[in-house]
Amino acid sequence: MFCISNRFLKVTDHSEVAARIFAPDRVAEVAQSTLREKWDKALTTTPEIKLLKPVEIAPKKSESGYRLPNFELLDASDTTSDGRVPLQVVDSRAVKAYLHGNGKNDALPPIAKDFMQVGLNLVKKEEAADSSKPQIHVSTRAGISKFPLGSEQNPYTSIQAAIEKAPSGSVINVHRVGQDVFKERISINRSGLVLKTDRDNPAIIDLQNVKGADAAIAIGSGVKDIGVRNFEIRNFSGRSAGISIEGANIENITISGNNIHSAQGSEAIRVYGRGITESSKVKNVKILANEIHNLKLGELEAIPINGNVSDFKVIGNAGYKLDNIFIDAIGGEKVSANKMLDQARHGQIEFNYANGVSTLNNQNSRESGKFSAAAIYSDGARNLSIRNNYIKASDFGIEVGSEHRAIDSSRVEVSGNIVEDSKYVWLGRGGDPSRPGGARDSFARNNILIGNDKNELQSNVSNFPVNSNPDFKDISKVTQLPKPIATLLQRFSRQ
Repeated sequence: MFCISNRFLKVTDHSEVAARIFAPDRVAEVAQSTLREKWDKALTTTPEIKLLKPVEIAPKKSESGYRLPNFELLDASDTTSDGRVPLQVVDSRAVKAYLHGNGKNDALPPIAKDFMQVGLNLVKKEEAADSSKPQIHVSTRAGISKFPLGSEQNPYTSIQAAIEKAPSGSVINVHRVGQDVFKERISINRSGLVLKTDRDNPAIIDLQNVKGADAAIAIGSGVKDIGVRNFEIRNFSGRSAGISIEGANIENITISGNNIHSAQGSEAIRVYGRGITESSKVKNVKILANEIHNLKLGELEAIPINGNVSDFKVIGNAGYKLDNIFIDAIGGEKVSANKMLDQARHGQIEFNYANGVSTLNNQNSRESGKFSAAAIYSDGARNLSIRNNYIKASDFGIEVGSEHRAIDSSRVEVSGNIVEDSKYVWLGRGGDPSRPGGARDSFARNNILIGNDKNELQSNVSNFPVNSNPDFKDISKVTQLPKPIATLLQRFSRQ
C-alpha cells in the first residue's frame, strides 16, 4: 500500500500563525482520544484545558550518558476535552540540538531517545510484575543436565521449545551469548507469557537463510496477555513481518523495546484483525519504543494496523531509512470479512519519531521516483489521535484519507506534531479519482511546521478544519513547541 499519488493533488499554501498560545502550569498529558463523546463541541469551542504533572521515577542513563527523562502518559480521563495539544514558547537556541542531535544519520537525536523513554515508561508496571512469575531460561548454549530443564543452569536451547513447555504465566528469559544468534521462527500459540531479553545485551533472531515464510515472531488467534520485549530481529524477508499479530480473539499484547531492521519485502510489526464480530476483534495492542529501520518495504508498511482492530497504542517508536509508510492505520482492505468492522479504530499514535520516509528510491513500488510515502497515515481508520510526533524529511508528514470507495477516515485528531522539511506536503487529506475515499469530521490544529508551509486538499473532504499551525522558515526560527515536547526540551537543556 502507498499514499495517494501526488499526480491528482491540488496543493495550496498554508501559513497561518496560531491565534493564541496555551501556557497552562502543568505538563500536558496525551492519551486516548475523547472524540467519541464530545466531537461537535471539540470543533467549535476551546474549553479549559486540564493537564497533568510528569511522574518522577529514578532517572536512568543511556549508554551515551544522556540522561533520559521520566515523562509518562497517564490516565485518559484527564486529557484535554477538545483533543488539541497546547503550545508553549521556547528558546529557539536550544531547539536544533534537541531535534537534530549531532546531525549523523545513524544516530537518534535527543528527542527520539526521549520519545522512546515515554514508550518504555508505559511498560514499567508490567516489568515490575515479572519478578513474581515463574522464570524460564533460554540460551544458544546447553547447560548442566543435572539441573531442571529451563532453569538458568540448564536453559532451553530453542525459544519455541520453551514457549511450548513453559507454565502459563511464565516469563521466558532469552539470553545472548557472545555473537550467537537464534535461527528459528517462533509461534506464540499460548496465552499468558512474556518473552523477553536484556535490553542492554539483547538476544538476536536472525532469519538469514532460514526456510519458511512466517514471521520471526507470530502471535495468532485466541492468544491473550503476551509481552515481547527488547529483541533484535533482522534479515527476514517475504510478505510477512518481524513480529506478526494476526487473527481473531487476540487481546492484551505488548510489543516493546525491539530493534527490527535489515529486511526485504516485509513489514516490521503487523497487526491484522480478521475477526468478523465485535467480540472477536483484536484489541488492546501496544506497540511501544521499538526502533525500526533499514527496511525495503516495496508497497508494504513498516507498522500496519489493519482490519478489525480496536483500542491500540503506537507510542514512542523510531522509524528511519524506510522506503514506504512508517505507521498506517487502515480500513476497507477486506482483512476482516465483515465490511462494517473492517476498520482500525480507537487508536493513539503519539510520541513517534520518523526521518527520511520516502518512496523516491523504492524500486519495488509503483510510486518509485515520486514523493508518495507518509510517515503517519490514516487510510480509512477512525477515532485516532495523532499527536506529539516528530516527522522529518519525509514525503508526506501526515495523511488522513482513504484509498477505497465509500470508506473515509473520520474523527482523527492531528495536533501537537512537529513536521519538518516535507518533500511534498506536510498534510494530505481525502481521496483522489483513482482511489475515491475521503476524510471527514477531523482536524489539524496546533501543529508546528518547519521549512514546509503547504497542505494539500483532495476530493471528498468535509468538516476538516486546518488552522492554528505555526509555520517557521527553518529550525533556527522556531519559538514554539507542543507543550509536552517543550517540557522535554527544558529537561534536556538543563543537563
